[in-house]
Amino acid sequence: MNTKFEQCQQWVETHRDVLLDCVRVYLGVGLFIKGLYFLMHPELFAQFTNAAANSWLVPMARAVPYVHMLGGLLLALGVLTWLGALIQLPVLIGAVFFVNMPHMIDTEGREAVEFSALVLFLVCLIFLRSFLPGANPLSILQLRKGQSAPAAGGTKTSVGPDDLFVDLIRI
Repeated sequence: MNTKFEQCQQWVETHRDVLLDCVRVYLGVGLFIKGLYFLMHPELFAQFTNAAANSWLVPMARAVPYVHMLGGLLLALGVLTWLGALIQLPVLIGAVFFVNMPHMIDTEGREAVEFSALVLFLVCLIFLRSFLPGANPLSILQLRKGQSAPAAGGTKTSVGPDDLFVDLIRI
């Protein structure tokens, strides 16, 4: 007889794409909201950009809220997911290494680096995943076609055991 854990594990195995899309949608909404937050609080955003030790980052920083909003929207909707993730990469690399890393001496700075690095990692995985077959069952385009995610007792997704993204998640 299957235990609850085995049932949960089986459900996760049969709904991998949906779970990964939930991460994509959550990350997209979060990045969109972060972009809005930067636009609504320019004084805090200026504090972040002035805190960066590299003065060459300041002119590029003006685009960050718009990149977060556009990329986040693309990720959340599942439209041009690869592009939404790709345009986030330079911003997140800058956030990890040039804005947050120099302030790692206190707990708040360390947590900012860890969070930015986590978002960077997830965006990289989403970028890689967007090129594999069977990606984005919760995208606007798939839902519009009527090819929504499988039901709770649905069939196994098209993702195979050799899927790099899923193997990275399992580690």
